[in-house]
Amino acid sequence: ALVGQCLQDVKIASNIHHPNIIEIKDTVFDREKNLAYIVMEYVEGCSLAKLMQTHPLTVRESFQMALAIAEALQTLLKQNIVHHAVTPENIMMGSNGSIKLTDICIAKMLSQNVEELNIADGMSAPPPSYPSPEQLQNPMENDSRSDIYSLGATLYHALCGRRPFDGLSP
Repeated sequence: ALVGQCLQDVKIASNIHHPNIIEIKDTVFDREKNLAYIVMEYVEGCSLAKLMQTHPLTVRESFQMALAIAEALQTLLKQNIVHHAVTPENIMMGSNGSIKLTDICIAKMLSQNVEELNIADGMSAPPPSYPSPEQLQNPMENDSRSDIYSLGATLYHALCGRRPFDGLSP
């Protein structure tokens, strides 16, 4: 059921064409292994998270990133898609200056089915600094405002060089 939902989400996402959303080229379902593979556009560069480790973003670069991702989110909203995981790890910074939002269906699966997933090494749910409070309380009830909150937290991280709420105790 989870693989079928992913393939359905990928089919919807593959019809979305926007310069700030990574293009989905193809999907492959291996029935024998019960695995789905998603073939996406190659973007030469690195994630925003990796870039921020070596190159602090300027105010101008941070706002260019935020504007590009806000435009991508607006396009998703028109298709009634909530990303659910806008994080520096899911934003690609191309060496040609492109900025792309990635992992549309994967992010949705993680937020809705964390317990059901056998998460492979290197994959994890979004860090707790980025989801909105509503998304943490009830992942099935949040809407596009959660993505805007997560974009704001990502912008804060890009500008200040640290994750929101780092070092704060509950």
